[in-house]
Amino acid sequence: MTIYAFIIALMKTIGEHCQERRKALKLNQTAAAQAARTTRSVISAIENNRYRGALWALNNYLGILGLELTVREATRPTWDDLDALFGEDEE
Repeated sequence: MTIYAFIIALMKTIGEHCQERRKALKLNQTAAAQAARTTRSVISAIENNRYRGALWALNNYLGILGLELTVREATRPTWDDLDALFGEDEE
């Protein structure tokens, strides 16, 4: 998987989670946009994996939903981790 494909998949997950949370809070896109100080089209773009804008708008939207974006150090699996996931089945 390329880094671009990974980022697209991640944004899709973020967008789906945002939409679910917005609906659970009984907010429409217009009300969410007003609360996040952005436009309804930005909210739509985030939720539908088309957003390519500034992080501040995404962060504001996440904030009104009670969510946050975090960054952590990337880790790679160990050989034992991989063996546990993909090891041959013992018969």
